[in-house]
Amino acid sequence: MAAVSAGFGGTGFWHEAYFLRGGIDTMYDDMTVPTGLGRVAPTVAMRGRLFSARGRVQHDEPKVAPVVREKSYYPDNSE
Repeated sequence: MAAVSAGFGGTGFWHEAYFLRGGIDTMYDDMTVPTGLGRVAPTVAMRGRLFSARGRVQHDEPKVAPVVREKSYYPDNSE
């Protein structure tokens, strides 16, 4: 899903996944207006365990290295 945003180039992105066995995964990037579940629930930065979908949904460490390292997004984060 994508929506218009006033940030980088005018396009924001959000992702929401609902799992049959319970759990929800959401991700928002460059969204200036609360969208989807972000309208009714608090959001937190995707850092540490939350940087991977596996960490957000299964509360588990990733099995493979990420394609893009967290440090490239958050240079102040000690990876």
